[in-house]
Amino acid sequence: MRALTVLEPGAQPVVAEILAPVAGPGTVLVKVKAASLNAVDGAIAAGMLTGRMPHAYPLVIGRDAAGSSRLSAMASRASRWATRSSAP
Repeated sequence: MRALTVLEPGAQPVVAEILAPVAGPGTVLVKVKAASLNAVDGAIAAGMLTGRMPHAYPLVIGRDAAGSSRLSAMASRASRWATRSSAP
């Protein structure tokens, strides 16, 4: 999948091909249709939050996202999520 990533604290963000995540216990996998960057993403990319929040590099930024989930991708304990065929 393509994602906006930061390779290390303070590095310039780059679009890169990375492995798609897998839904784990108690999680839902969302296919993102659109994402945006906000001030927190800029601070994370600049390394300003290193030590304040856990990060694993390469780090995917763009925390505000919209998309859809697939029942087959939902982990077994993620039953609180409502599903519908499409967003309004």
